Amino acid sequence: MLARWFGFPNRLEFLSAIYHQQVDLADLKRFRSDGVRLVEIEEKTARQEAEPLVPENMPRLKSGNKPEVIINGEPGSYYQYSFATCCNPVQGDAIFGFILAIGGVKIHRATCPNATHLLANYEHRILKAGWGNTVKADFLTNIIVTGIDSGPGVIHQLTDKISSLGINIRSFSISGESGYFEGRIGLIVANTDQLNLAMRALKSFEWVSNVSRED
Repeated sequence: MLARWFGFPNRLEFLSAIYHQQVDLADLKRFRSDGVRLVEIEEKTARQEAEPLVPENMPRLKSGNKPEVIINGEPGSYYQYSFATCCNPVQGDAIFGFILAIGGVKIHRATCPNATHLLANYEHRILKAGWGNTVKADFLTNIIVTGIDSGPGVIHQLTDKISSLGINIRSFSISGESGYFEGRIGLIVANTDQLNLAMRALKSFEWVSNVSRED
């Protein structure tokens, strides 16, 4: 009720405004003591419930192939959200939202290497998040492949295997030492199912010892 009375579309925007001292909380004193004012609030809230929760002048995310995210039980379009590059969430991952000090929400994987620090030190800025309707979208994710260096054909076999699955490679780097190699491959995938398919395919090579997702 208070968020809407002060002109904010949701609790997050209201709390963010309080944090940045953009709301005069002295007005709350009148709400507690003035019965007439309380009636006015209820009437105004009732009118606003019939109106869109997001004002026309509030920036909205563009539609298209950006995946739908549900934040704190509300459509992600109510928020200025983006995906964290420290963990590169992929559709299907367990995720959470983190309120940025400058506004907006950053979406992290639940297994993000920064998750423990954020949860321990900024619990009040953590929001529940999940995926909405499945859409066709592109996600960048990185995997690490290690194994026995069997010669010049290693790179060719790895890239051919990935390409045969219809998965695009964004980047590829490889280094070797003492007969072993470690490759870092950036993939463009649609979801975790496609990512897991690529990882299983690479593990099928006898000379590949491990394939893991980069944290």
